[in-house]
Amino acid sequence: MLFQKILVPYDGSKFSDKALENAVGLAKMSGPRTQVVLLHITPHIPIPLTFERPVYYAKTGKSIPLTQYIQELSKEMKENVSTMMEEVGKKYTDKEIKIENVLLDGNPPENKRTFTSLLGYVT
Repeated sequence: MLFQKILVPYDGSKFSDKALENAVGLAKMSGPRTQVVLLHITPHIPIPLTFERPVYYAKTGKSIPLTQYIQELSKEMKENVSTMMEEVGKKYTDKEIKIENVLLDGNPPENKRTFTSLLGYVT
């Protein structure tokens, strides 16, 4: 067995799709117990208190505070990413490859380094 786990940072771009294809190919060569981990990190958007003001929220048609607006957008983005990752994982279920989806919040470069070092993934 070449690899036990292969980490693929995934953002839905054609480049990350290609990286996933390559990871699946490596996983097939490595054996049936090799796991592919798709990692997506949603960036945290800091809002200084001095920018707090009402903004129009198209979903409700009402004005809401900027912090609430950013929180709503972040929640919606996470839901969309989660759906995207589940759909991508389903493409490979019949190929005898185990795919795990990991969604994190924060600074992408920092979280990727922390995540990979804690779990010992090959990237």
